[in-house]
Amino acid sequence: ITTDNDTTSSSSSSSPLEPIELNTKAAAQWGKKYLPRHSGKGQVASENFTNAQWMEGQLILVGRFFSFAWVPIGHQVFFGRPSSELTLKMLRESEEE
Repeated sequence: ITTDNDTTSSSSSSSPLEPIELNTKAAAQWGKKYLPRHSGKGQVASENFTNAQWMEGQLILVGRFFSFAWVPIGHQVFFGRPSSELTLKMLRESEEE
């Protein structure tokens, strides 16, 4: 997955996107009423990374998480950051190999 997003507020390449307003239930779950989002491009490809191309999309910030939504194809991927403990554990395990 490759994305290209400009999250600076001074970007002149495009107008800022309105944040996504969450309903009451979702706002309680995520602890915020609005989700910031930024326009950008995400790379998509066929199997074995053939026919790669850039497609319009949006980077959506969801608290400690983020997602990228490819607008034309209606596909979204959700990401989370591993904890510091998990990161250290994985680094130690990779050194042992």
